[in-house]
Amino acid sequence: MTTPVITIVSTLDVATLARIRFPAWLQSLYNAAQLQCTELDICGALHFVALDPDWDGHPSNINATTPPTIRARPTITMPRKPAPTATGPIFARFVYDMAEFTKWEKARTSLHAAIVTSLGPATVAAINSAFPAGISSLSCKKLVEYVAAKSEVTTDEITIVEKALHNPLTYFADFPDFIATLNMNYSFLNKNHYTLPPLMQIQLLVDALQAFPQFLPYITIYNEKTPMQARTYDAFSTYLMEQFTNMPKEASTRGGHAYTSYKGKGKKGKNKGKKGKRKWKWDDNEPHTGHRAEKRARSISPSPSVTPSTLLSPSMRHGYGVDKTDTRSMKSHRSSAHSQIHAWNANPPPTPNEHDTNPDPDTYFYCYVHGFNLTHSGPQCAKMRHNPTDYTTAQVNATHPHAAAPVGSRRMQKKSDALPAQ
Repeated sequence: MTTPVITIVSTLDVATLARIRFPAWLQSLYNAAQLQCTELDICGALHFVALDPDWDGHPSNINATTPPTIRARPTITMPRKPAPTATGPIFARFVYDMAEFTKWEKARTSLHAAIVTSLGPATVAAINSAFPAGISSLSCKKLVEYVAAKSEVTTDEITIVEKALHNPLTYFADFPDFIATLNMNYSFLNKNHYTLPPLMQIQLLVDALQAFPQFLPYITIYNEKTPMQARTYDAFSTYLMEQFTNMPKEASTRGGHAYTSYKGKGKKGKNKGKKGKRKWKWDDNEPHTGHRAEKRARSISPSPSVTPSTLLSPSMRHGYGVDKTDTRSMKSHRSSAHSQIHAWNANPPPTPNEHDTNPDPDTYFYCYVHGFNLTHSGPQCAKMRHNPTDYTTAQVNATHPHAAAPVGSRRMQKKSDALPAQ
C-alpha cells in the first residue's frame, strides 16, 4: 500500500496572513484527516491532529449516556512480535495487528508531512530552533497546538480583514477567487466571534461588483425573488457563482458601440452590414478624431471666425504674408492648429461636452483614456488592459479627470452619438 499524499488547501507560509488563514487551514486539515483510515475508526485519523476542544465537540465522540461522556482517543502502539515457539493463532493475530498499525502509520506520516509543507520555511526553522530534536520529534497534535498558540488573533488582524471586505473586484475573470477570499475572511471573523449582519455582507459584495454591469440583472432577479428576511450572504454568493458562467465576459454596452473601432471589410463590403452603410450623426460641438474627423474637416467650409491670422500665434502672425511663397507654411500651421483643436487628450477649458465631474453616475462610466462614456470604466478599458505598463494604478482606477496625473480625458460622450445596436 502506498503512502497517501495529503494537501492542506490553505497555507500558513505568509507571516502577515498566517493568523487570518489559520481557521481555514485547521478545517482543511481536519477534513483530510477524517478521510484517512475510515475502516479503522469512525472519525478516521482525526485523533492524530484534533485539538482537545475539537475532539470533545465532534458529534461521533459524544457517548449517549447520562450524563454524556466523551469517547477516548484511539491508542496506537506497535504490536510485539511473538516468540518463535508461539502457536499459529498468536502469529495470525500479530499479522493482523501489524497490518492495522501500518495503515495508521502511513496516515500519521502523511498528515505530518502535509502540516510541515503548509507551514513555510520560516515557521519550520523557528520550530527546529525551539526543539533540539527538530520538527520530526513532534507529533501531529503537538504541531497543531504550536501553530494554534501562535495564531492568537489581535485587533489588528480583525481590522485588516474588515477593510479587505470593502475591496472591489478588479477583473471579471477573477470572480471565483474573489468569492473564495471573501469566504475565508468571513470564516476568520466568525471563528473569532466577530460577525456582520447578512444584509451588510450582501451589500458589501454588491458594492464590490459595481464596475461590472454583467452582475446587475442577476442581482435584480435575486432581490425580486428572495424576501428580505430570507436573504443570506452564502445563498447570494452561491447564486452568483452558479450564474457566473452564463454571464458575458465583457461588459455589456449600454450605449451601443460608440468606442468600437471597425476596420477592414464586413460581409458585404467595407463597413457594410445587412442594412448597408452605417449612418453617422455629427455634432459640431463634439471633438472628433481619426479618418472620419479628417474627412469631416475637408468637407466643411472654414468658419468665418477661423482665419489664417487667428490660427497663428502673434509672433508668427507678423512673419507670414499671403503671397504664394508663404501659402504652404500657412496651410501647414492651420492643419496643426486644427489637429490641436480636435485632439483626443487635449484639455482646454470645459465645454458642454467636456466635464471635470461625472454629471450622472448612474449612467456614465469614467475612463482615463476615453473620458465619461456609456460603456466601460478604467479597469475594463481594452487599451489600458493591453498596455498595462503604460498606465499607473491611479490612472486605471480614476473616477474623474483630476484623480491622476497628468489630467485624464474630460471628453463627455453624448447619448445621441452612440451607434444603434447591430
